Amino acid sequence: MEKCFDWNLGLHLKYNENLEFKLWFKGFKTIISGESGTGKSLLYNKIKELQEDNLNPDWLRKYDVGNIVLYNRDSLDKIKKSKKNLIIIDRADLILDEDMVSWINYDCGYNKYLIFSRKPLGIDLSPNYFGEFINVNGVIQIKYEFDVRGWN
Repeated sequence: MEKCFDWNLGLHLKYNENLEFKLWFKGFKTIISGESGTGKSLLYNKIKELQEDNLNPDWLRKYDVGNIVLYNRDSLDKIKKSKKNLIIIDRADLILDEDMVSWINYDCGYNKYLIFSRKPLGIDLSPNYFGEFINVNGVIQIKYEFDVRGWN
């Protein structure tokens, strides 16, 4: 069974024969914005599907997604207990509340966050950690908007 997320290497997930995700994270928090149809919700929903598959026996599973947490309004307590997980938040501008934004700001490296949002959220983050998904020959990657020294 292939591990979908590795703390040092990032996220790798083959969606189908024509599309895969290879995401490398600069830091602990990454905010992805962008047009509809670039793969944000597609990735979230595929991992959700794989987590439901994790209820199956090991020999039926292709990916280990045990260290990925998909945020919803009921998962804040689970996130507060998490260590070394990737936390993915889809449509963050619609579902994040003050408590979760405070928690994300407080979390100084216990977890990594991949946040999909269309507007600023109040998360303390340098512009170096904002990006968008790009598709390069069937491989979805993060294109960071900036890479300026001293903006950390």
